[in-house]
Amino acid sequence: MDRDFQTTFIPKKPLTQTPSEQRRQEATRGKRPVGLFTVLTTFLFFLALLASVGTYLYGNYIDDRIVSKRNEIQRAEQLISPTFISDLQKLDERLIASKNLLNQHPSLVSIYGLLSDLVIPDIEFNSLAYVDAEGNGSLFTLKGSAPDFVTIAQQSQVLGESEHVRDHFFSNFSDTEDGKTFTLELVTTTDFVRYMASQ
Repeated sequence: MDRDFQTTFIPKKPLTQTPSEQRRQEATRGKRPVGLFTVLTTFLFFLALLASVGTYLYGNYIDDRIVSKRNEIQRAEQLISPTFISDLQKLDERLIASKNLLNQHPSLVSIYGLLSDLVIPDIEFNSLAYVDAEGNGSLFTLKGSAPDFVTIAQQSQVLGESEHVRDHFFSNFSDTEDGKTFTLELVTTTDFVRYMASQ
């Protein structure tokens, strides 16, 4: 058997390469194209890392602010004496009691304003009595005169249309030289004559 190939011990490639040739060969072997997915995941990784560091630092900042505000409050509490606080509480109780008294206090100024707005020109009143009806409004008893019954009927209609008059009743009619005399009982709404309502 005859073989056509020759065995040689002489290398066809040099056994040692120069350093520049080795670098060139390694550079060409290590270069692979970088994909968009790799770039995107690397960017997202660094973004998440940056966000977590920022969140950690912001949490520390908030904790420090809470501690400093708590210390400020404690210093302020030490500056304010307990007697001063108790004096302020007593003053607050007095102010609330004063407000409640004013809310319950009757102010008859409002009834004069109501009468000046609602009484028609031909009606005259010569007396006024007031009774507080304890939560049911206020009762005013007025004695007056009018030229005739038609004027009294007109006055009754005007009073019936008022939002502040809850009820009204004419009685004790009598004849005089100048016309008719009568008594009017007028019930106002609950808070109409209260001091605070008139302010």
